[in-house]
Amino acid sequence: MAREHSTTEIHEDRALSDEERTLVQWMLENGESHAPSFLPQLGQARVAARCACGCVSIDLVIAGQRASTSSAMDIIADFDWYDADGHRFGAFLFARDGLLAGLDIYSIDGAVTPHMAAQARAAPHSTACHTMRSNQPPAVPMSSFHMTSILNSAAKVAPANGD
Repeated sequence: MAREHSTTEIHEDRALSDEERTLVQWMLENGESHAPSFLPQLGQARVAARCACGCVSIDLVIAGQRASTSSAMDIIADFDWYDADGHRFGAFLFARDGLLAGLDIYSIDGAVTPHMAAQARAAPHSTACHTMRSNQPPAVPMSSFHMTSILNSAAKVAPANGD
């Protein structure tokens, strides 16, 4: 059973793991049309906090600057996928005040808390796009953060609008 997503956070000050950095880079390269403009910020990104619910969602600081959580959220990449057991998950990358601000990974069906260990392929989470993008994410060995391997595998993904 999935845990309720938390509105509290666990403060951290650490570099992004190689897996997190690779995933964020892939999402920036394959997200919304303006997402690649955030690539230069990735080199200065650090993890500022993680979700208290136990999922792998993280908030970022860029060159020591953290965007205000009261600022409007700009979703710059949004993907969804099914794991090998048929559970549906989503991941979106967001900015606030022109700063890359976080990565949210969540359960869509509410069945399990995402730990990113299952295999699937992500699809853009947009009603305008019903097919897989041709650019596939890079292959990266995963440890506790398995999103890239999820993005690399070949499970069926339904269109984001439910068609």
